Amino acid sequence: MNTNLKKITYLASKFTFILLVFSTCNLQAAEKQRYTIGFFNPHENENVTFWELMEGGMQAACNDLGMNLKIYHSNYLGQVRQLEQAAKNKEIDAALFKPLNHNGLKLLEVTEQYQIPSIIINVSLTPENLQKAGGAPRQHYKSWIGELLADDQQSGYMLAEGLVKLARQKKMADQEGKIHLVGIAGRQGDGSAVSRNKGFERFFKQLENADIIVHQVVHADWLKNKAKAKFLGLKKRYPNLSVVWSANDTMALGVIDGINSLNLEAGKDIITASIDWSFKGIDAVQRGDLEFSLGGPLMEGGWASVLLYDYLHGIDFAESEGINLRSEYMSLDADSVTKYKQRFGNKDWDKIDFRQLSKILNPTLKHYSFSMQTIFDQLESQENK
Repeated sequence: MNTNLKKITYLASKFTFILLVFSTCNLQAAEKQRYTIGFFNPHENENVTFWELMEGGMQAACNDLGMNLKIYHSNYLGQVRQLEQAAKNKEIDAALFKPLNHNGLKLLEVTEQYQIPSIIINVSLTPENLQKAGGAPRQHYKSWIGELLADDQQSGYMLAEGLVKLARQKKMADQEGKIHLVGIAGRQGDGSAVSRNKGFERFFKQLENADIIVHQVVHADWLKNKAKAKFLGLKKRYPNLSVVWSANDTMALGVIDGINSLNLEAGKDIITASIDWSFKGIDAVQRGDLEFSLGGPLMEGGWASVLLYDYLHGIDFAESEGINLRSEYMSLDADSVTKYKQRFGNKDWDKIDFRQLSKILNPTLKHYSFSMQTIFDQLESQENK
C-alpha cells in the first residue's frame, strides 16, 4: 500500500513538473514575440457605439496579452483594400474582421494568399459565400482558422419573448384584450439583421396565445433618426400600437424620441427593448425608458484576441472548442444595470484580466469560458479580495 502511494506521489510530482516546464517554455516564447493583430472594421458610420465598445475590449485584451492592435476603418470596399495593403506590407501577424455586403470571400482570399491566420467575428459569411468557402473554416481557405459569432437569431427570439412577457405583465392590451406590436429591424441584407429577424419570426410562429398582433416589421438601417421616422409612421398607421421590438439600442433610442415627441411616456404608454448594451442604451434602461438591453457579443473582439494569442503561440483552439464558436447574450434590466454601470460606466475594460482566459498563460485550463458571466464572476472575485 505504501509502495503504491509512493508511486502515485512520484507520478503526480513528475506530471506537475512537466506542466510547469511546458508553461515556462510557453511563457518565455510569448514574452519574446510581440505579435500584431489587425482588426478591419467596415462600419464607418453605422452602429458606431457598438463597435467602439468592441474595439475597447479588443485593445484591453491585447494590452494584457502583450500584443499590438492596429484598427482599420473603412466601408466594405475599402476593407478589402486595407487588408491587402496591411498583409502586403507585413503590418500584421493575424486578422480579425466582420464581412459585409458579400465581401467575405475577397477578405479570405487575401488572408489565404499571404497566409495570415484570420478569425471572422460577429457575423459569418452569407450562405452562398459560405458554401463556396467549403461550408466552414479550414476547408477551402486554410488561413481562415475559425469564427466567433453572436447568436443573433437567439437574441431576436429573446428580445421578442421578453417584450411579450413584459407587455402582459404591464397590461398593454387594448379594450379587446389585444397587444399590438411592430418591429424595427436593421439594414436589409445585413447578417445580424437577417438573423435577429429570424429569431423574431421563430418566436411568434410558435406563440400559441392569440392576444399578440404583429402588424409589421420595417428596416431602419441601424440608425436613430430613421428609426424615429419609421416609428412615427407605424404609430400613425396602427394607433393602438403599444410594443416595439427594436433590433439595436440606437434604433430603440430613436423610437423613444418618437414616443416623447407624441407626448407619450416610454415604459408606460409604449414599451420597447433592444440589443447591444451601448452606454446610451444602458442609461435608457436605468431611466426606465428602455425595458432591457441584450448584450455580451461586444466582447467578441477581446475573446478572439485571446484565441489568436494562444494560436500564434502554439495552442490551437480547434482541438477543444471546435472552429465555430458562439457568444452568449445576457439581459440588463432595471435590477441589474446599476452594478454593470458601476463596473464599466467609464468604458474601462482594463478592469478585466484577459490573461486569465488564455490557455498559454493557464496551462491547466481545459476549455475557454467566453461569456459576460465569466467576466462578472472574475470582477466580483477581485472586489471581494
